[in-house]
Parts: sequence; C-alpha cells; structure tokens
Amino acid sequence: MKYLGQTSYFLGLQINYIPNGGILLHHQTYVQKILKLFQMDQANPLAAPMIGRSKTNDDPYQPREEEEEVIDKSKYLIAVGALTYLTTHIRPDIAFATSILARHSQNPTARHWNGIKHLLKYLRGTTDLGLYYHKANQPQIQGFVDSGFRTDVNAGKSQTGYIYS
Repeated sequence: MKYLGQTSYFLGLQINYIPNGGILLHHQTYVQKILKLFQMDQANPLAAPMIGRSKTNDDPYQPREEEEEVIDKSKYLIAVGALTYLTTHIRPDIAFATSILARHSQNPTARHWNGIKHLLKYLRGTTDLGLYYHKANQPQIQGFVDSGFRTDVNAGKSQTGYIYS
C-alpha cells in the first residue's frame, strides 16, 4: 500500500476539503457531462428545478388526451436515469422534479421533454452545488421533513419527503 494524499475524486464523486475541517461532495464533472450529452451546456440557467404546479386541473405534467409521444423515448429514459442518479447521490434538491418526470417514462410527451430541459437548465446554473459536511466535536443527527396534503389533486394523493444528515 502507498499513501497518495487526500482523495479528490472517487468513482465520479468530487471531494473538496474546506480549510475549517469540512468536506464538500459534488458531481460537477458529471453534471457538465450530462449537459453536454443533451446539448444544454450553453443553455441559459434557471433558478428553479421545475415550473410551478397548481392544484387545479391545469397541471402541466398531467396526461392529456390527443397528445403525441416523444419521438425518441430512449433519450427521455436516459435523461431520467441520469437525473435519478444525481438525486440519489448528491442532489436532493432535484428529487421532486425528477420523480414527477419519471412518472411519465412510459408515455413521455413534448411537455415532459420540456420539463427535462427545464431541469437541465436549472442544473446548468447550479453545477457546483453539493453536500457539505462540517467537522463537529459532537456529531448530531438532524432530520428534515416536508409534506403536502393532496398535492396531486387528480389522483387524490398526498406527498411527503424526508432527509437525515
């Protein structure tokens, strides 16, 4: 065995050591690769991961009749898979938008593809975001919960999410 110094890149995960004793984990290179794959690397960045949804019947992602499917379904599935990978590893901020778009993987339409592009534009503006872990003398577990009552009016379902650090 040989000591090669502090790890800075491990299995696609970039690690930055902060002088006060914390570390920042991010996937900046992976995000840039995804943006280049979908020709969104020069797109204008957006501030929100998805367009606003309302509790009325004009939900922008709800299936509509007489709407054509996306011609290249495999491209949609590749995008959803890449976004899901980011969601489960380093980017919990895009989890809700990714899950909404993944629900339509069977029959994606142009509206859903526009949702993917919107999310990619958000990633374009936030490529350097990641998870920051600070060094603490006494580690603490913190939990955060968010829930919404009947957030999916059409199906009559509520949604909730949680994260522990």
